Amino acid sequence: MSTLTRISPRIIVLPASHETDRPLLAAIQGAGNTVLMDAGNSPTHARKFLRLLAAEHIRPDGLVLTHHHWDHTFGLGAFDIPVVAHVNTRRHLEEMQTWSWTNDALAERVEQRRQTAFTASNIQKEWGDNRNVTLRLPTVMYTHELTLDLGGGTTCVLIHPAVDHADDCTLLYVPEERTIFLGDAFYADTMTWTYSLAGAAALVKALEGLEIDRGFLSHEDEPWDRAVFHAWLRVLKEVIQTIPEIADTQEPLEVAVTRRLGRALNEEESEIVGYFTKGLRTT
Repeated sequence: MSTLTRISPRIIVLPASHETDRPLLAAIQGAGNTVLMDAGNSPTHARKFLRLLAAEHIRPDGLVLTHHHWDHTFGLGAFDIPVVAHVNTRRHLEEMQTWSWTNDALAERVEQRRQTAFTASNIQKEWGDNRNVTLRLPTVMYTHELTLDLGGGTTCVLIHPAVDHADDCTLLYVPEERTIFLGDAFYADTMTWTYSLAGAAALVKALEGLEIDRGFLSHEDEPWDRAVFHAWLRVLKEVIQTIPEIADTQEPLEVAVTRRLGRALNEEESEIVGYFTKGLRTT
């Protein structure tokens, strides 16, 4: 059973759980306000987080959504605090409010390639047969960047990069902690598991210039430390620079990136490069 993990005096997290694809949830505390990151994949998930926070005498004042996907939003009905999100997140949630979540409806959207079979299976496991989903709409929206002042010199900077995973992804950056919550923005397009050059470049652009010692991905067990984070960022930048250079050659992308780095890729880096290889590498 997952419990809260105190990262610093300002940051506390509930780690991801993989049985039903529950993402990491987080609380960022300032002197005046506490903001939560993501609503969880069900009211059960959300209430567990709130109960654990209450035991630590933490009362949230607002909630930030990293994007609209079910596992980050289906717990919205458990919250009665202001919700902050990208403008596209509200648009997606408005559409999702009209959807049915029966087995037949899930199967139809999988057939239409509007959702994945992985999503359908985990909704069924997490929710059982009672799928009365309440999707509260965000009340505060932003487009490119928004800074939330939590008091006492603690801020949360919300950044929107136009990445492949979803068109509403939000990065949550706590500059005073040199910590970034990537949500699912690092992950590939869920329907094809591919990256585009434009999406990767948008993510790199959003991250460059930020002082980052710690990075959280919503479905990983441990955060990336500074060395791992910057090693991954370098690989992504090398891929972006390499793709145009080999566009008219027969050199495989992984071979070219390995040559540029001067070392072999590890398993995770090979997977990243593979997301480009499977997709339209120059778009």
